[in-house]
Amino acid sequence: MPLTLVEEGKDFLYRYISRQEFQKRIGFYFPDPLIEEFTYGEGAFYSPFIWRNINTGSRVFFHTRIGGTRYLTAMYWVADFAPAAVWRADNRMRSRYRNPHLHPEKYPEFWGDDAASRQRDQEVSVAYANGTIFIDVDMVLIGDPRRSFDIRKSPVILNREVMGRLDMQGKPVKWDIVNRKGEPFHEDRCISACLRVPRVLSKSDGDFLESLVSKAAGVVRREQSYAHISAIDPFVASEIQLSCATEEEIESLVIKKLRALEAGLRYVARQVRLDGGNRIDILAERKTGDPVVIEIKKGTADDSTLTQLISYLHQYKKEHPERDPVGKIVCADASYRLRTACEHLGIHVHCYGDILLRD
Repeated sequence: MPLTLVEEGKDFLYRYISRQEFQKRIGFYFPDPLIEEFTYGEGAFYSPFIWRNINTGSRVFFHTRIGGTRYLTAMYWVADFAPAAVWRADNRMRSRYRNPHLHPEKYPEFWGDDAASRQRDQEVSVAYANGTIFIDVDMVLIGDPRRSFDIRKSPVILNREVMGRLDMQGKPVKWDIVNRKGEPFHEDRCISACLRVPRVLSKSDGDFLESLVSKAAGVVRREQSYAHISAIDPFVASEIQLSCATEEEIESLVIKKLRALEAGLRYVARQVRLDGGNRIDILAERKTGDPVVIEIKKGTADDSTLTQLISYLHQYKKEHPERDPVGKIVCADASYRLRTACEHLGIHVHCYGDILLRD
């Protein structure tokens, strides 16, 4: 029989492991939830739980461990959801969203690409078109970007003060848990034990958490107000974070993925020597032919990075007076002074950093 969705979507607290931890445990990275685009895919294990509790307007509060402590990192206000098989067959959805559940071909370690799985996708899609939902297959939900929040740069700590405010439908955190030796759990372990599985929240719980998240989002959005600071494509950023240990390795990857910085960017050369012995990390060209000097920084870029780049631009202009070079910095994050200075100088900073992936 067709599944009857709940009339009013419920709110959830939803645990996930960071991409770095996924890499460590499983052996490859898997960016889901893909908070950059407010999508999340769930497999057969928890998808029945979601189908029985979700509807448009549900709020999903994602949390994970950062440095041994649990934090809220995002809130999705659910705008749409469907079996992944339905959207995998929709080229419009596949081109709009990068969620792994819509692009299994990019993750062969996780999904097999065989006739049986394709046949199953077709069966799920046909059933869905006829009003029947298979709840034991993977599904994808999408958050409304106007009402959802990405607060990974300013996450909300889930400590005893916060968790003590949540009723969680009569099943709050138990603070008196002990181990086999009778020793009490630390509050972090009590919280983690309570949140190991997805938890349904009351509306008042959801309102309280949204107030915390929206306040944190105000800090993040003020930081994001700089026009010359932007995040690199999430797939490229994840690859840098998980596979590059040195600036040379970042440089090599950026050369392969130059279009992630700017459409039409063309590679010219690397480690270009200037008069005086300085070297440009990467020299590229725009469609217009304007030279682009790219400085690579492992970690956070600061004043010294900017000084270095300005020196390279000045020297390049002296050697090629007929050309007008522009500068770019690729780094994990940028200091406040660097952000402000680049805004005035017109230098674009491309950040690949993610607080969830830092030691």
